Amino acid sequence: MRLLLSIAIAGWTALSFGQDIHFSQFDLQPLHYNPGYAGLFDGDYRISGIERTQWRSVTTPYQTFGLAGDLRNPGHSRNTAVGLSIYQDRAGDSRLGQLQVNLTGAFHIPLSADSTQILSVGITTGITHFSIDYAQLQFDNQWGGTSYDPNLATGEAFARDSRTYVNMALGAAYHKRWAQRNIAYGGLAIHNLTRPNQSFQDALGVKLNPRISAHGWASIAVAEEWDLQPSILWQAQDRYREVLMGASARYLLSGLGELHQAVLAGFYFRAGDAGYLLVGGEYGPWKAGITYDFNWSNLTPASDGKGGLELAVQYIFKRIDPGALPLPLCPDFL
Repeated sequence: MRLLLSIAIAGWTALSFGQDIHFSQFDLQPLHYNPGYAGLFDGDYRISGIERTQWRSVTTPYQTFGLAGDLRNPGHSRNTAVGLSIYQDRAGDSRLGQLQVNLTGAFHIPLSADSTQILSVGITTGITHFSIDYAQLQFDNQWGGTSYDPNLATGEAFARDSRTYVNMALGAAYHKRWAQRNIAYGGLAIHNLTRPNQSFQDALGVKLNPRISAHGWASIAVAEEWDLQPSILWQAQDRYREVLMGASARYLLSGLGELHQAVLAGFYFRAGDAGYLLVGGEYGPWKAGITYDFNWSNLTPASDGKGGLELAVQYIFKRIDPGALPLPLCPDFL
């Protein structure tokens, strides 16, 4: 029964999420959704980390971890950006897993003299290792008549337990700032351009289909200390679709200087699937968020409405300019 449930959930997840790694706080993992977002931030370096645990109430938890970093104008080049991202995903009893290591490059095209409008185009290429652990599964041939015996032969013939392949993505993004607290981003990307084979049985035609994603995010000042931050993510892969939208309210505890402080909270929903709450905060270059998903799909009888917990953090910092540092004062007696 546990095996059948695990297989059902794995299949449902693949259909819902299009076989690709999925996050609720997609704004804090921009490189995963669009290579054009590389370097498209106010600063010089950006580091982002995220961890997601899902379906703990149903089966062996699905766990996803991501770490990404990007920088603007490497080597003092102009209007360029590079990035590196690493993602690991483990799903179900079979420990069906992905390990991705990606390199991203982007070129920025200023659309205004003051750089308040920028068009960015980017490309990501990387290696993915896809694997499964058959030893963690139970098969009917291992039923010894009165109990399960893991020493009995499974009666199954598996061609392989892993695959490694190269994948690519292309994307374009647009950034506009029309006031200190009024900012907007938007972009379009296409992923899985190599359409790698996914079969562990070496079957032909089991391809990872291209995925198209469109994303938009804005921060709009609506009062002296309040900002509204709506966002939307649309994805399509083969015949499957995903629409995720919502908004957060940000309250400024202090000004927008280098050590500004703010708290935020919001609600988002994934059409026909789930909703989640977000709480977070900002302290200078730091931004952190926590989300919890509530499931209301056909899996609800098994999940009891419980989805997943996700933790994310991001840090943006600027290069130190030695010329801007104050010179030390020498005492008179020296």
